[in-house]
Amino acid sequence: MIVSQGLKEDGSLEVPTQGFLVYSTDSIGKCFKDDPKTLKYYPNLPLTFDNDITVSCTVSFASIADFKTYCETSPTKDYKIFSQFLNDFDYLSIFGNPSVSNLKDWVTVIKSADFET
Repeated sequence: MIVSQGLKEDGSLEVPTQGFLVYSTDSIGKCFKDDPKTLKYYPNLPLTFDNDITVSCTVSFASIADFKTYCETSPTKDYKIFSQFLNDFDYLSIFGNPSVSNLKDWVTVIKSADFET
């Protein structure tokens, strides 16, 4: 599966050469925020054609009150498990060998406005 992370200044698509890497947890299974400085330390899976992957992570709470506060106030889109798809998954190739300069080889990923908040 070939994914683009958006347009470059020259109008061509930016495509990661190693494929789209999907992050889910830190080294002990917890959710983590999107931080480019520490991202290289976290495990990832390449998103490839015809291979299913499942991603999940955990968040711990000291009490039910902490859990309730988290649910009411914390933007989950800040966690890498969600932000990678909301921020870095902009175009999807419709062919196995797309041209990065031909936008007809790609479809735009439609994102719900509900995820913007």
